[in-house]
Amino acid sequence: MKTANKNIVSVDYVQGLVRNKQYHEAIQLYKRMIVKNKTEAVLCHNLAGVYVLVEDYDNAKKFYKKAIEISNGNKGDSYHGLGLCYQLLKEYADAVKYYQIAYDKGFNDHYPMLYNWAKALAVMGKFEESEELYYKAHELSGDVDFFSNVASLRKFKSLDHKSFHLLKKASNNPNLTEIQKIGTYYGLGKIYDDCGYYDEAFECFELANRTYPKNKPVRSFLSAEYVETMRTTFLESDNKFNVCTHPGKFSPIFIVGCPRSGTTIIEQLLSENSKVCAAGELNYLDIILSNHKVLKSKEMIPYPQSIPHLKEAHYLEISKKYCGLLEKHNPQRKPYVTDKMPGNYLYLGIISLVFPNAKIIHCRRHPLDVCLSMYMQYFSDNPAYYSDLKEMAIYYKNYVKLMDVWRECPQVEFKEVMYEKFVTNQKVEEKSILDYCGLLNHEQTHADLSGERAILTASCWQAKQPIYNSSINRWKNYEKHLGELKDLLHDEIKDYENLIASI
Repeated sequence: MKTANKNIVSVDYVQGLVRNKQYHEAIQLYKRMIVKNKTEAVLCHNLAGVYVLVEDYDNAKKFYKKAIEISNGNKGDSYHGLGLCYQLLKEYADAVKYYQIAYDKGFNDHYPMLYNWAKALAVMGKFEESEELYYKAHELSGDVDFFSNVASLRKFKSLDHKSFHLLKKASNNPNLTEIQKIGTYYGLGKIYDDCGYYDEAFECFELANRTYPKNKPVRSFLSAEYVETMRTTFLESDNKFNVCTHPGKFSPIFIVGCPRSGTTIIEQLLSENSKVCAAGELNYLDIILSNHKVLKSKEMIPYPQSIPHLKEAHYLEISKKYCGLLEKHNPQRKPYVTDKMPGNYLYLGIISLVFPNAKIIHCRRHPLDVCLSMYMQYFSDNPAYYSDLKEMAIYYKNYVKLMDVWRECPQVEFKEVMYEKFVTNQKVEEKSILDYCGLLNHEQTHADLSGERAILTASCWQAKQPIYNSSINRWKNYEKHLGELKDLLHDEIKDYENLIASI
């Protein structure tokens, strides 16, 4: 009994360390406890959970499996943990397998697991199964957040649908949290849009965007000052840049542009090639550069002011960190890895120096289509400039100006893909993209863009559908609501439409 009581106290103490984010100390203590209590499945389970928090999924899997072994296969929550590890590693088939085992073992009233399971199925394109699990999660929790996820799983043909009625009822609930209101309005807007009720849809999207907290701090390099810094640094100064002379183990393919500009379609195309690993949207470069500093005259200079002071050693440091993080997404060690974080267009100057062998594909789409699509999309980390059309116009103008800088920069090379041209002339565009990337002579040069690969994007259902011309000039359905945005982006719209007409 004394040992058991000691263990209870120790577990409480270690869990306190975890709550205080003292993960290393917690891991060491759990390891010691497991040595002394080799038949305690809960200790292995808890240790695995800490490994998940530090993103060491290999060790997390090891100890979840150990907990399952000790419990003779009867520890449902450890099967859930194992499934979560595989989901975080983007191995969705295995994640779904272990969620099913957990459910069959009686771990079937834990709505967070049902939610994770539903998300994994959606990424795999199994939308009906995903929808069913979202409904079960709602029944257990009463949480309305799940309905906005359900709304994204299909194209609705009528308002007479369970999801619409539940969302409509939820929208009249005065006790919803801010986040719940946002999800509810986005879900309703999506269904109204599907059914052609564009005024009602726009009203819902307006309500959702107005509900976002406006005082939420947003860190973004994209500003008029940043654009001017890039122009001065790369075009108007006497800076002489050398490129990194030690390319990494594989070549990154950066797919950039505004969100909702077609980056997912391009990654799908490339992912069908035998030489390419598709890693999805990764914020690694943003994190690395945000924390990178150069020592100059006893002063630590941050990015982007540090760019003129970068040396070969700094290039190698950035490259090593980025490729090390990217490597875990490429277990088959394929020679090319895609990173489709749209916002990496901010860093094309530094990318060209650090990764001289990288390929860069810039996705473009009609300014009003791309801005409207951002406004109508539920981004969990929605920046202020996505939720306000005036702010979005400023954002878009700065984006255009920055891309103009990169076009003038001699060491920055990239291929531009116009969404409208890709959609209307897909085979020719695919061939051109593969040729640019040096992939034309490898397996499968014409992709089925509605295929079986897992899709990691804000609209995985939409990404799984065949490409139709109806996605072009979608903004016209909402034209009467976009007068101010059209006026603010008059020059950008004119330039883009002239460009499309000239191709």
